Amino acid sequence: MSKVYKAIAYSAFSKYINHAINLASIVLIARLLTPDELGVFAIASAISLIAAELKSFGVGGYLIREETLDADKVKRALGLSVLISWTTGTVLVLSSWSIEGFYNKEDIAFLVQVLSIGFFLSPHVGIAKSLMAREFHFKQRFIIETTSQFAQFASAIAFIMLGYSYFSLAYSNAVGFIVEFLAVIFFRPKHFGLGMTFSGIRSIAKFGIFVTFSNLFRKISISVPDLIIGKLGTNSEVAYFSRGLGFLSFLTMFINSGIQPVVAPYLADKKRMGQSLAEPYLNASKLLGGILIPVLAVAGYASGPVIELFFGSQWEQSADLVSILSYWAIFRFIHVLSPSLLVTTGHEKVMFQKDLVMLVITAIVVYFQYQKGLAGVAWGMVFVSFIDFLVVSAVLHRLLDIKVTDQLTRYAGNFIVAAVCVGWAYVLDLLMDFETTAVIITVSVLGVTTGVVWLTSLILIKHPLASEIQEMLGRILGMLRKK
Repeated sequence: MSKVYKAIAYSAFSKYINHAINLASIVLIARLLTPDELGVFAIASAISLIAAELKSFGVGGYLIREETLDADKVKRALGLSVLISWTTGTVLVLSSWSIEGFYNKEDIAFLVQVLSIGFFLSPHVGIAKSLMAREFHFKQRFIIETTSQFAQFASAIAFIMLGYSYFSLAYSNAVGFIVEFLAVIFFRPKHFGLGMTFSGIRSIAKFGIFVTFSNLFRKISISVPDLIIGKLGTNSEVAYFSRGLGFLSFLTMFINSGIQPVVAPYLADKKRMGQSLAEPYLNASKLLGGILIPVLAVAGYASGPVIELFFGSQWEQSADLVSILSYWAIFRFIHVLSPSLLVTTGHEKVMFQKDLVMLVITAIVVYFQYQKGLAGVAWGMVFVSFIDFLVVSAVLHRLLDIKVTDQLTRYAGNFIVAAVCVGWAYVLDLLMDFETTAVIITVSVLGVTTGVVWLTSLILIKHPLASEIQEMLGRILGMLRKK
């Protein structure tokens, strides 16, 4: 098995196990805490997650993309990461009382302060994991990430059972970071150390500034509804919208995150060998979209039983939002691999400009659409994601000569499969009535039968994903025969 396939296998295994743990955590917490309680934490968490994009300042991408690497470059990268992350963490702590005053909601300051602990541990964690990714050492990353995720999950449930309410989520976040920090110290990848230097960091910062702020703008774009609704509306409204948006983001991350960590090293490796990146990008996007788009489309159609199964009947308002926001997710994630491509090809400045413009548009649209209620905000997000899809398609055409017609041709099969799957969900709804059938039966039957329809559709239209699945099954059977 090639190093890329091994990396994808470990990365996928790691991410999917971690997301399974995270899903279990979300399902339990949604039943243990009320929407009002989760709304308070959602505001503090959104602010911390936005600030978290400044932590590494693009250092991870620099370490992966750099042609040659030595201990001195790693020390400079760590120095820059510490400088930015510790400064950001300190600013976040000092401004926490002002943030609480702005939202006029109790306990936000303390929540932000506890969530800031990660800023003082993340530089070493981020550097170590980037070095592992560069060398395709995803087995170690699997152990590190799974251990920290489980520690965070277990501690969150324990704190809630002890009566710490939404504070439990902040405390468990700190526990997860501490465990992850100790784990990277234990594994110590090549060139990694605790020492750092602040000399010669300008060249890294020049690379990192555009990458970091692009990531920041994308993160804010997703958090904008929480922040604006948190100011204009109630805690419950924040929680309902955050749950709907978060559920779709979870689905996309669950599917994408097993592959995403391998994409940047893979593209960088192709570039170092002097190969064109257009074909690998289109192929990877089509394969990923063959899974992602049908899943999002079906989740949007059957949002009622799915949301009730995972989170309970108290989150019914979120289900209505998911049916709208599924369009947002589809448009947004068609080009989910484009940031890795633009960074690898040296077009991070263009990515920065695009993401800044889209952030401004998102904030304006969400603010004015709130007057129409949460559904209005959801449709506003759909509009913004469609514009983003058009812009990215045009950017790839202009800068990398990936023609829009080629993009649409590659993606067409994914939408055909999605349409067939949604059509089957509609037929199934007529046969068993999703509203009156027990949700566990509805989701189980829908999941199994739609999976069969999905795979059959891939085979009938000769989608390349069908060949990949067949090849993967062949490898698994071959390994089992050897044993």
